[in-house]
Amino acid sequence: MRIEDLKPASGPNVWFGSDLQNDRSWLSHLTSAEIKDVLTALRYVKQLDVPLHQINKKVFPLPVLGPRLKEIADQVERGRGFALLRGIPVNPHEQEDAVTISWGLCSYLGKGIPQSREGDYVNHIIDLTDIKATTNKDLAHVVSRDELRVSHHGGRRLWHTDTTDIVALLCLRKARSGGQSWLASAKATHNVILSEHPECLQALYEGYYYHHLADDQAVGTRSLSREKVPVFSARGIDNFSCYYIPEPIQRAIDREKVKYSEVATRARHLIEEIPHRPEMKLTMDLGPGDLQIIDNRSLLHARADYEDWPELERRRHLLRLWLRVKQGRSTAPAQRVHSQFERITSSK
Repeated sequence: MRIEDLKPASGPNVWFGSDLQNDRSWLSHLTSAEIKDVLTALRYVKQLDVPLHQINKKVFPLPVLGPRLKEIADQVERGRGFALLRGIPVNPHEQEDAVTISWGLCSYLGKGIPQSREGDYVNHIIDLTDIKATTNKDLAHVVSRDELRVSHHGGRRLWHTDTTDIVALLCLRKARSGGQSWLASAKATHNVILSEHPECLQALYEGYYYHHLADDQAVGTRSLSREKVPVFSARGIDNFSCYYIPEPIQRAIDREKVKYSEVATRARHLIEEIPHRPEMKLTMDLGPGDLQIIDNRSLLHARADYEDWPELERRRHLLRLWLRVKQGRSTAPAQRVHSQFERITSSK
């Protein structure tokens, strides 16, 4: 691909946060009938005693809410690329029920896939950096890892994507203060770079090397990716994808001594700087019962710094699900992660 031939990306998922901050059409509130629908489905699936990853629309029936979830899925995949569903009946003290509800709802949005070699179908986004042991069964194996993932660190999170088609976040608890969620259009970011810094686009289409943590690797595999992973991929106007996770790129630089040109380094800084502009980012203050759904291929997301509670049971806590959709545009690195984790967990 010749950079000089690139045209600005287009479509409904090209937007500026300043235009959407007061346009609340992306926000949906559950009605009392829909809340009752969710709780009825929860009681039904608990009677069946179905393993979490086998819960689907048949065993988590939502005759009232289901049609609206279908509309939301269409908005995320073919519209602006995100939605927020508010009022989901979750109790942070009933964590198992919250996990079941999150999976049941998301079964209407895509196919849930594992997020680790250990078979974590739901990842708990919570600061565990000072926790050495816990009786929480969903977190005990996490704190025993050789090195925690970024999702288990607190504080500010840089602009990034996840390794999936759709990422969903269900909030159980807010931080003591701060921790707002930020979204930005990857296509709009691409267009700004094309306009202001076209000399940096070649580096972003070529990409960067990634360093994988030991607990995320198959036995005998390299810690450093064999090839560069592109930030932007485009196979036609309607097949634009973004894939960018800054932490493993920085680990490759720090631990494997990977070096880049001045232009490639500046290009990385643009992926952090441009989405963070006030006119680019959309701010969401997620509260308990909020479900944020993001098209991971066309949006970047980040998190504001925050102050948390010292007690683990009071800390900011979100449930993250990775979803694959039939019309997915996942990049090759994402597909490799999917297949690796699914292969390992299916053999257990």
